[in-house]
Amino acid sequence: MNSDPRFRHDLREQHEEHTTAEHHQQAAVTREYASVEEVLCDDRNQVPVPPTLAERLAASVSAQGLKPTPWWRRWL
Repeated sequence: MNSDPRFRHDLREQHEEHTTAEHHQQAAVTREYASVEEVLCDDRNQVPVPPTLAERLAASVSAQGLKPTPWWRRWL
């Protein structure tokens, strides 16, 4: 390990700059929501669905198929 005090000081400065930059990014993204639905919609838009999960979901939905419409719904 390098015991040079200048080296430690440089690392400390770099860490502080990185931490400060992360804090500013997080502060810029802070947002308030009026309802839980808004939180979920915003999260859905920001987080991609993993490809394996998307494939499993598509297979599950296609295996179920469409259910026939009840007779009373067709009349109303």
